[in-house]
Amino acid sequence: LLEYLAESRLPIEMCPLSNVATRVVESIEQHPVRDYFDRGLMVTINTDDPVMFGNSMEQEFQALESNFGFTPDEIRVLILNGIEASFLPPERKLAMANSFTSDPAWSEKTQL
Repeated sequence: LLEYLAESRLPIEMCPLSNVATRVVESIEQHPVRDYFDRGLMVTINTDDPVMFGNSMEQEFQALESNFGFTPDEIRVLILNGIEASFLPPERKLAMANSFTSDPAWSEKTQL
């Protein structure tokens, strides 16, 4: 199944912090996000319900960095995956991706 998902580029929406809060996984370290990403699946990161869980996209990405060693470049891939997987029309996806990638901060090699 994972091989099929990687080949087909079907988006896999993942909400690591809410998955821990709801005990889908026992701990953040047990979350499959790194494994799925490394296998080439089209992983997107989401907050699930920020009001209910009190988290933000920044916190989700910081958790990936601190618990799984995601690099800024890998976080950028996740952001672009999210844009590609969105239900926006193609021209809006392109405009959004361009607005991110053309910003000088996009290419900075800093920690999140």
